[in-house]
Amino acid sequence: MTVEVIALGYTWATGHQTIFHAAEYSMGTSIGVHTLGHLIGGFTWEPLIGFVAMELVWGIYAGGRSLLKPKITAA
Repeated sequence: MTVEVIALGYTWATGHQTIFHAAEYSMGTSIGVHTLGHLIGGFTWEPLIGFVAMELVWGIYAGGRSLLKPKITAA
């Protein structure tokens, strides 16, 4: 997110197009709207998706570990 916002800020300030604001990726939005969208996304749904993905990986790992762990009983 940081690199995207810096690159979009550069495009906004200088007018030089970068790959981050190419017509194929900007969906017809202005540079200001595009930059703001990345900034808001970087503080809201983008980290949330990363967190959910990590929790899913942890859940699968923990579930698999509990199923495969041998049960030890006291003698």
